[in-house]
Amino acid sequence: MSWFMAEFDCPTHGRFESLLPRAEAAYTSSHGCPSCGVASARVLSAPKVGTVWGAAASHAKSNAPHENPAVLNTQPLADGMRYSDWKKKRREFRAEERRKEIKRELG
Repeated sequence: MSWFMAEFDCPTHGRFESLLPRAEAAYTSSHGCPSCGVASARVLSAPKVGTVWGAAASHAKSNAPHENPAVLNTQPLADGMRYSDWKKKRREFRAEERRKEIKRELG
């Protein structure tokens, strides 16, 4: 049997956590407060910020954009560039990279 940590909010004592069997966790919307026994509503927990992703998500930031031009950048598409124009630009970039590679190899 696996367990799931769920968070609940008691109107008197505030938030508390409780371990629930994973099979029941999806269907549990309230749980008795360990201090007073009152049925307390389940609440969504914030992500743990001990990880890089958690810290970025909680601060509404993401990793800095890659400076490497070979990294696939779809930002122009999001900004409204036509897909055919974006593909053409990617083809031109790859062709230029191939030319540079051949020049390096031939010396």
